[in-house]
Amino acid sequence: MFGWIQSLNASEKRELVPDWFWNSVVIGEFPGTGDYLLVECHETKSDAVYAFFHDGFEFRKLAPDLYSFVEAVVSPTEEFLSTMTSSMLFCETEDYSDQWYVVGMTDNRGLQYDLEDY
Repeated sequence: MFGWIQSLNASEKRELVPDWFWNSVVIGEFPGTGDYLLVECHETKSDAVYAFFHDGFEFRKLAPDLYSFVEAVVSPTEEFLSTMTSSMLFCETEDYSDQWYVVGMTDNRGLQYDLEDY
């Protein structure tokens, strides 16, 4: 994560990096993407969970706190699921021109999510 920040000059850091970033912890990476999950931290509690997308250098708030993020992972909205799976592509062969992506999900409780509109 810090490789993306270190590549910026001082002016770009002021413009692109939010103040809360300097008190955050990386808790995960979208595998193989260079995109990360971060938690804004304070002395007594953790706050909002963000996704950092290097393409466009975007910080997107996913949840107001870690507990709400876990709840969203367990019972996602279609918008949340779309965000979390947007970088996932699947190939049946080594021909990467024919890729599959997530268009829907049925969880173990039978809840269905349709991502065709996202």
